[in-house]
Parts: sequence; C-alpha cells; structure tokens
Amino acid sequence: MSATLDGTGSSLIRVAPEEDEVNDTLKDVLAHIDAGAAAVRAEGDKLTARIKLFEEWLSRLAGRVEARCEICSTHDGHADEYLALTREGKEWRLVVYWYNHQVEEVHDRSLLRDAAMDRKIRAVQ
Repeated sequence: MSATLDGTGSSLIRVAPEEDEVNDTLKDVLAHIDAGAAAVRAEGDKLTARIKLFEEWLSRLAGRVEARCEICSTHDGHADEYLALTREGKEWRLVVYWYNHQVEEVHDRSLLRDAAMDRKIRAVQ
C-alpha cells in the first residue's frame, strides 16, 4: 500500500492500494461469485429434475384436465403470470406464461422446467 500527500499542503494523507492488492481482492470477489453461481446452478438443476418427476407423475394420473392458476400480476394489473397444466401430445406438461389483458395476448410462454430460475421459484411457491 502506498501513501501520498493530498497535494493541498495539508497533513491529510491519501492511501492508495497497490495494484497487486486490488487484483488479489478482485480475484477473491470473482472466485466468491463463481462459487455462488455454481451453487445456484446446482440447486436449479435439482429443481428442474423435481419438476420433470412431477410432470411424469401427473402424466400417470387418471382424469386429468387442463388447468391454470395465477402466480402473480404486474403492478398496473395489465398482465398476469400463470402456471398451467397442459397436454402436449401424450404428455402433460407444466407451462408458465404471461397474459396481457389489454391486448388479450399470451407471451413469454415456456415449459416450467426450461424457465428462468425466478419463474420456477414463483411457480413452486
């Protein structure tokens, strides 16, 4: 670490970290982020596997009907996010999508197992 006068002639001293110290700190932060990201990915993979198992179980149930439930709404109330049980060929799948009430349009539809982590979490809560 190096120290220099602040240039005003006062006794204040500015302390500047050495470049190696900054690089080491940056490396530590990046390693911590990578470790956290790996843990999130691992938990996401577990959640995806559980969703697939649940879909398989649903497919074996007798008397299924397509259904949907609202997960959340936008602040202005113009759109709702839904979780739906839908038939795709011989398989039954869990799907998430947004429905815009103003234009009566479905958008951002995806299989729950392929959805972003935040959507999976909202759906399973």
